[in-house]
Amino acid sequence: MTAVSIIVPVYNVEKYLNKCVDSILGQTFEDFELILVNDGSVDRSPSICRDYADKDGRVRYISQENMGPGRARNVGIEAAGGAYILFVDSDDYIAENMLEILYGNITTSGADMATCGLYNVYQQRCIPQYEGIEQFACDGGEAFGLLLTGEKIPGSSCNKLIKAEILKDIGYPEGIVYEDVGFHTELMQKVQSVYVDTTPLYYYVHRENSITTRKFDSDAMMFIYAYEDTLRVVEKKYPAILTEARFKLIWAYFAILDRMLQEDGYREIPEYRQVIRFLKRNTVRIVKNPYFHRARKLGALALLLNVRLYRALTMMNEKRSKGLFS
Repeated sequence: MTAVSIIVPVYNVEKYLNKCVDSILGQTFEDFELILVNDGSVDRSPSICRDYADKDGRVRYISQENMGPGRARNVGIEAAGGAYILFVDSDDYIAENMLEILYGNITTSGADMATCGLYNVYQQRCIPQYEGIEQFACDGGEAFGLLLTGEKIPGSSCNKLIKAEILKDIGYPEGIVYEDVGFHTELMQKVQSVYVDTTPLYYYVHRENSITTRKFDSDAMMFIYAYEDTLRVVEKKYPAILTEARFKLIWAYFAILDRMLQEDGYREIPEYRQVIRFLKRNTVRIVKNPYFHRARKLGALALLLNVRLYRALTMMNEKRSKGLFS
């Protein structure tokens, strides 16, 4: 049996695909298969995939009509022959020793999942999600809490090596936006043990028109609804991490408000007042929550005073984080 199956959904990424695939094929750990699932691309992506499959026996190429990344991942899961599965997004790339480290950690510890840190890659800056380097084992409930706070275990589906039997059991959500949220909520109910390594080994590329960076539309509210579902699961099954789950739901509201405020006519957005009311009602909870950083707590206080003040502070912090000014 192959040790690891790496699944890459591919959709119109001809500018990024070579860098992604080359970073996988150049791994120091070599016992893997790479499954490229073309999701109805109309650019040069299919021919790039076929070229790799022709040249390297570890590469398998599957093509389907455009059905979304969730279906593409499920097709990859169904085809996977490895004992463990790793997802990589086709516009991202990975460190050459990522697979070696994750495989060593998961097999040595006997965990159901091994995670690593990631770099957020912007046009002018590459920032680690978490500054410290830590390695430790924990149970599934503790790991769920760390996933919700998002630093030691970032919320991407792609920085995790997972037992194939678990993924073949739960599958991946299809046909919805922000599918990662529902996926992780299902996954963490199945995972009993996790080995965490915060070393950043995955490079998450922030593209201008990605679903998480483009301006607001009504589908964006699904981000909030997904974390409301997560909170309900935590309330029933994981009361020890309620603070983390509440943090993540409030964080989702902030993320949606920040996208709304990119629009000049943000006050006319139907959901605008709902989001503002929620955040103002939770000001005390935000200030007391240990997982919100100082800048976000100050932002919550600014929001009580004036939305324009909050907007100015948020835009300044965003530019600073992306290195647009010193």
